[in-house]
Amino acid sequence: MHRAFTRKFAITATIVTLAASSVAACGNSQEKPSKNLGAPSGQPTEPPPTYTAKQVQGLLINAKHIGPKWKTTDVQIDALKKGKVLSCSISEVALKGSPELVIDEFGAPNYLFTGANFARLIAVYDDPPTAASSFNELYKKLAECPAKQNVPATERKDVNPTKDKEYYFPHKDTWKLTEGETSGWRHVRAVEEAVTSPSISRINLRVLVLDYALRGNVIFTSYYWQRLEPDKKSKPLEDKATELLGEQLRRFG
Repeated sequence: MHRAFTRKFAITATIVTLAASSVAACGNSQEKPSKNLGAPSGQPTEPPPTYTAKQVQGLLINAKHIGPKWKTTDVQIDALKKGKVLSCSISEVALKGSPELVIDEFGAPNYLFTGANFARLIAVYDDPPTAASSFNELYKKLAECPAKQNVPATERKDVNPTKDKEYYFPHKDTWKLTEGETSGWRHVRAVEEAVTSPSISRINLRVLVLDYALRGNVIFTSYYWQRLEPDKKSKPLEDKATELLGEQLRRFG
């Protein structure tokens, strides 16, 4: 395959299959979401915490925490490049208001082809009620995603207008949404699996784990994904995503 086309496919498949995953748990560092979203009746609750964007940046895990030989990379996800949240089947959700955004991305060795990727977008609002309102609107959009759908070839728009047109390959998506609580954060997770034609590549499954969390004035979103052969299972990716999410959210105290 031509090198330039291969790179486009890798990035495309990365985001295309950025429609396939979920964030799971492992060891003592793993905390599975609970269904109890509220405090017990009659017990006083502390006011929600607030953070500045600078504080958030100082609390984030980096490449060395993710895995050996991981490194910071350019942001590949089109939604994040535009300051939006990634949703199902390459769709995007614009958060309400004008929060300060922290956006970054990391890659394992060979991340453009068969290695794993991890990205995040964190939105810091002026106050907790505004953040909660924005998160509720985001959740409504996530809940509207169909469990299964066929996604046609789609042009990548507003990424680099000076380049030739690029397209996401057509693919079949499955989307599973769950919600609960993780380390004191309201937590919504989606696992998306995107399957392209084996005529494009024998490594034609991409699993994407999307996590969305709310606490105080912060909305935290992260995305962990990897291309896999069709007979592989998504659980190891979900476990790793859960491990990373748990470690990250606990840093906020």
